[in-house]
Amino acid sequence: MNNTPADPARPIWSVIASPSYRYLGGAGVMVNIGMWGWLLTSSYLVYQLTRSPFLTQLNGVAFTAPNLFFGIFSGVLADSFERRRLLQASYVLNGVVALILAWLALTSRIEVWHVVTATLAIGSVNTLDWSARWTLASTVVERRVIPSAMALESASLTGGQFAGPWLAGALVEFAPAGQAGVTVPIIVIAALFLAASLLMLRVAPLVPQEPIAFTMGTAWSRTIEGIRIVAGNRVVIGTLGVVALVNVFFYSYTTLVPTFAQDVLHVNPALMGLLGGAHGIGSLAGATFIATRKNIRSNSAYFITGSLMTLAGLMVFSVSRSYPLSVGSLIFAGLGLGGFSSMLTTLTMLAVTDEMRGRASGIINGASRRWPRGNFYLCYWFRSHRALGVAL
Repeated sequence: MNNTPADPARPIWSVIASPSYRYLGGAGVMVNIGMWGWLLTSSYLVYQLTRSPFLTQLNGVAFTAPNLFFGIFSGVLADSFERRRLLQASYVLNGVVALILAWLALTSRIEVWHVVTATLAIGSVNTLDWSARWTLASTVVERRVIPSAMALESASLTGGQFAGPWLAGALVEFAPAGQAGVTVPIIVIAALFLAASLLMLRVAPLVPQEPIAFTMGTAWSRTIEGIRIVAGNRVVIGTLGVVALVNVFFYSYTTLVPTFAQDVLHVNPALMGLLGGAHGIGSLAGATFIATRKNIRSNSAYFITGSLMTLAGLMVFSVSRSYPLSVGSLIFAGLGLGGFSSMLTTLTMLAVTDEMRGRASGIINGASRRWPRGNFYLCYWFRSHRALGVAL
């Protein structure tokens, strides 16, 4: 049962009181640590194999491309199938893919195309996770506390942005094994995905989802219906514009952290992991601040202010040659990202009807997170200049 207090002092306690949300939140923490740990580990592995910033960023493109091509459709899947089982199966798939790559690394048989293909598979699951898990989170709590639930989901995401890269970098530094020393972190990442799949067994929404019969014809018609309804919603359209701006410029840097760390800042893998997770530290603080507010008077104010802070912090990072300044600027950017991420989903979920949440989330997903076009721009830019240090 999902019993919650009738009048909690702060909405966050009503969210935490839901057993289903606690299991879902625990799975989310594991998955986010695994996703972000994978992104750093796979990019580090590609860079060690090739010493090519271009191919390293291409690995990031493989992770983000499903957002563009599969993002909208993922919302239809989230509405058509039982979200809990859909997520459980996808986490098992991620775990199996990671274990296969760990075996290839341990036996020194790994090639760049292995890594990029595995990253493409995990990126596809990440796209589905955004639409299905965040939509599921909005159904295991009461509607009045959705802003706090979404802020906690954002805290989970941003906590993973810090903990995943830090854990991966530390394991490469202190427990190197296999090709390029990445076997141990990849095995740990696989274990996180598989453990998350087990937690999903205990999740149940307040109102059971009624899956819709799925065919390619009905999926296409529901996708078009979702686009048409969202196109007429001023709140969602305005949100999409800001999302596209932030994601074109911000997330593209994440897969190039190994290049920044080694060729510009000249630090070891452990400090590389801290750099990769720096914006997650700030994001976790920002999202936690919002989640613990008793009253949130303006969702949009947090959203816009957070977006501006995120871009300002990235501008400072782009010209920094100092490791402490680089970390500090990304922490500041992360503070803004906490507000941006929390209110992105909140504004969307509250602006549409319950039956449209999955599709609206899928459409937002197509423009959000780590937009691949920004990755393509940086990919070709780095190919021309060979390394960031040369260009600067």
